[in-house]
Amino acid sequence: MRRSPPLGGWRFAWKVVPAEQGDLFPRCIAGRGSPPLDQVSSPRELTDFADLFTPRYMVHRLAEMIDDGVDDLRIARELRYLRPWLQLKQFQAKEVNRRLARQMGGQS
Repeated sequence: MRRSPPLGGWRFAWKVVPAEQGDLFPRCIAGRGSPPLDQVSSPRELTDFADLFTPRYMVHRLAEMIDDGVDDLRIARELRYLRPWLQLKQFQAKEVNRRLARQMGGQS
């Protein structure tokens, strides 16, 4: 396993394994924690946002939107934006592989 120097402050380790038949892009086979979110550019920024986007804040934000009479479509968009923060500590191989494919010119 090789450890790469921090990339934009992010640390990661990788190893090369044989491709499976049908693989078109690199893919993640295991991991720990969550991949860096699209909304942040550094570990420090991730920590700052994670301190803000707590489950308590999200409930408050959504309740405020409902009380203000915000339409369902806008609430759904807000939920899509906030959802990654609820899964921040969970490893999501599907999400990592989606990003890899997108970065390699495949579909997202």
